Amino acid sequence: MESGIGADHILEPTTFTMSTQKSTKHKKQHLPVDSSGSSSAQRPTGKKRQVYDTLNVGLDVVANIAEGSDVLAPLKAACRTTKSILEVATEINKEEWIDLAGRLKEYMSALEKQITLLEAYPEEDIAVNEAFRQPLIHYVEFLENMHDTIVDLKEKRNRSKLSIFKAFSKMKIDAEEILKLNRDIEDRHRQFMEALSLFTALRIQNVERNTKATKANVETILTDIDAHAILQLPVVAFVASSVHSPCLKGTREAVLQTIYRWADDDTSDKPIFWLCDIAGSGKSTVAMSAAETWRKEGVLGGRFFFSIANSEGSTTDKFCSTIARDLVDYIP
Repeated sequence: MESGIGADHILEPTTFTMSTQKSTKHKKQHLPVDSSGSSSAQRPTGKKRQVYDTLNVGLDVVANIAEGSDVLAPLKAACRTTKSILEVATEINKEEWIDLAGRLKEYMSALEKQITLLEAYPEEDIAVNEAFRQPLIHYVEFLENMHDTIVDLKEKRNRSKLSIFKAFSKMKIDAEEILKLNRDIEDRHRQFMEALSLFTALRIQNVERNTKATKANVETILTDIDAHAILQLPVVAFVASSVHSPCLKGTREAVLQTIYRWADDDTSDKPIFWLCDIAGSGKSTVAMSAAETWRKEGVLGGRFFFSIANSEGSTTDKFCSTIARDLVDYIP
């Protein structure tokens, strides 16, 4: 006489059905059943209760991650579900499950590494939109279904004692199921990791863009600060045109052409043109003519005329700061 007790279906989080079978030689007996539908005479063992609890918790997993706003929710859900599958597979403890268990451990380790990596990012940088959420949810749904399948295989193993012929047949069926599970988990995990890699790459690009934008803003601020500091530099208020005037048209053409050729020669190794002559020979007039020509052409960077007629213009105290101010104005 053989008897077996098995959980055939999970109907509700707190309801499951029990069946008791007797040999045909004896009259069937019915166990008293309370209003909730569970047997008052038989209760699931501790391990079975743990399996039921795990499945019941899994009913809410997909709903919870669908409401999540970042990528960590589906990652953690996938990690938890993979761990639950491993626990059930470990209880079966058969040689044919070793490869599948090893594969699941490897995948769970990869998920944990991704979680650790993404937890370092600010929440706004790991926000996930609907397009990326769906592949992640589908992977978790697949893991939930895989968990149900493995639990079902485990329960079928324990449901009754099989004959030797049936045992060999059952082992063949189990081997085919396990092979299919291996193929399915490999394919689904690959799709999942591809979606996650794309998500991570796009987020890295976004962070880099934000970093560049921040750097540009900082540089702009620093430029504004530098410009403000330069505008505060002391300058000589002396207006050269109040003392000096350009050459009359047609005069000093030779020296002016020499100066212009020097200015236009980018290969010259002489950055300074020294106009030398006796006092009163018109050096300042020539310089004024050259400066006005360059100003009209838009190539004048700055100018400074020393003059004994102005106290500030007669020393070098404000020479550099005045040229710097001119360069800001004429060479932005």
